Amino acid sequence: MKTIGLTLLCLFMMVSLKAQKGDYEVKVVSVHMQNVKGMLQKVNKDGLAILDYRGNYFIFKAEDIVKIKVKKRGLSLGRSAGTGALAGALTAAAILSIENENISNDSYRIAAWATVIGVTAGTITGLIAEAVNVKHNLYINKSPKLFERNYRKLEPYIKVIQLEHF
Repeated sequence: MKTIGLTLLCLFMMVSLKAQKGDYEVKVVSVHMQNVKGMLQKVNKDGLAILDYRGNYFIFKAEDIVKIKVKKRGLSLGRSAGTGALAGALTAAAILSIENENISNDSYRIAAWATVIGVTAGTITGLIAEAVNVKHNLYINKSPKLFERNYRKLEPYIKVIQLEHF
């Protein structure tokens, strides 16, 4: 029983470990354009520029921006739940492989619970990561004066990528 408890504790710790990248994702909600997620390239008092994940470059004027959301990219809810399910299933397989001759119904129950605990731990970790990773929500509401007062908060999140054409 101590072995199973220790195994489940290790399972929870495996799911809780996460690798965070150092870059930030910016989402801009605009009046006239589509909502864009990407990396912030430039920002000044007149507006901002974003490079989305497809390589498109968008420029937003301050009077077109409704909301700007900045969050640190990292562990997502789906990825963490999937990792938890995989870790739980591997733990369950390890438990069942220890008792290779006389597998009882209790072993199957413990294996099922290990998988359920893995999914639960992964989901909780993903929810916490999603909540912690939000850095700023700037509500501009098409006001250039409000954007001009708050645009300096976005400067630390600029990520310049050099594009070379051959």
